[in-house]
Amino acid sequence: MTIVAGKRYYGDDVSVDKEEAKQFRQIMSDVVFYGGAANPADFLPILNWVGRGGYEKKVKTLAKRTDEFLQALIDEHKSKGKNGTTMIDHLLSLQESQPEYYTNQIIKGLILVMLLAGTDTSAVTLEWAMSNLLNHPHALKKARAELDDQLGQENLVDEPDISKLPYLQNVISETFRLCPTAPLLIPHFSSDDYYCRVQCAT
Repeated sequence: MTIVAGKRYYGDDVSVDKEEAKQFRQIMSDVVFYGGAANPADFLPILNWVGRGGYEKKVKTLAKRTDEFLQALIDEHKSKGKNGTTMIDHLLSLQESQPEYYTNQIIKGLILVMLLAGTDTSAVTLEWAMSNLLNHPHALKKARAELDDQLGQENLVDEPDISKLPYLQNVISETFRLCPTAPLLIPHFSSDDYYCRVQCAT
C-alpha cells in the first residue's frame, strides 16, 4: 500500500492512525474471505426467495465499504496537491489531462486490482513454496544451507541478496511451474465466427 497510497497499514510501524489501519485490514480480510466463499444460493436458488441468501447482501455491503475507503484515499490525495509520487498521485495527474479515461471509478478499480493481485498471489506463492519445501526435506535442507552460507543465520533476505541465492531462485521458479497462482490459459472463445469451407473429392 506504500506504493499505491504512500501509507503503511501492516506491521509495527503503521504510518496512519490505528483506526484507519484496522479498517483497511478488515476490508482486505473480508475481500479475500468472500472472494473464495461459495454462495449456497447459487446451488439452491430457493434460498434467495426464503431470505436465507445473505451472501449477496454481505458482498454488496463490503463493496460499499471498499468504495468509500478508496474514495477517501483519492480525496485525500486530491487535497494534498500534485507533488506526490504514489500511484494515486500519478493517476490523478493523468485524470487532469484525460478526465474521460481516468475517472474516479477507474482509479478505484486500478487500486483494487493492484491490492488484490499483488497480495493474494504473493501469499499463495509463498504458501505453495513452503508446502513444497516441507514435502521435500532434502530441498529444504539445501535451501537453508544456501541461505546460511550466503547470509548467515542472523540476517533476513533482502532484494539485493537474491542474486546470490540461485538455489532459492530455482525453488521459486519451480513453485511457479508446479503451482501457478493464476491459470495460464484462461478459457476464451473467438469474438467472431469463422467458417471453413472444405471441398471433398469424390
